[in-house]
Amino acid sequence: MSGTKEITFKIESNPLNEFEDMLESSGYDYDRVTKTRLHFECEGKQGSYGIMLEWNDNSNIIKCSLVITATKSIPQEMLITCISQANESAWHGFFIIDGVGNSVFKSLFQYNDLSLNDTIDGLEKTIDSAIKEADRFSISLALSNDNEMPSLFQKDEDWTLENLTLMFSETKGNA
Repeated sequence: MSGTKEITFKIESNPLNEFEDMLESSGYDYDRVTKTRLHFECEGKQGSYGIMLEWNDNSNIIKCSLVITATKSIPQEMLITCISQANESAWHGFFIIDGVGNSVFKSLFQYNDLSLNDTIDGLEKTIDSAIKEADRFSISLALSNDNEMPSLFQKDEDWTLENLTLMFSETKGNA
């Protein structure tokens, strides 16, 4: 039989299906936009974040995009400066500004040769890392958004030895 080609079928194991099942059993609200996209909300220490997971089977990659909607009210110049500084220290991805003024933290998770359980575990760690980066970013924005930085000193001339000692002392015990 020359000229015939054997047909093979690829069994699709979409890790988002398993993750969707976990979200459903945990009571999370989610939206399965397409078979390759899953959206849900997640709480961090500094607020609520939108999470978008996009699956690319050809590259064995899941892209995680974490949306910080609270940054819409921050002036664009300040936000660009903060994102530039945050990207210098971000370990697990990078920040951008989307078309409507949200800050977005993007990261990738590659799951080559991992079992489904290891893939889900790695994806959870990727989301946790993104939330930590977003929390750090949110804290830095809160500090830089203040026109007057909070200070240990009430007046410029209040640089007393007692205040300097408080500033550089190590805290011990419970307050």
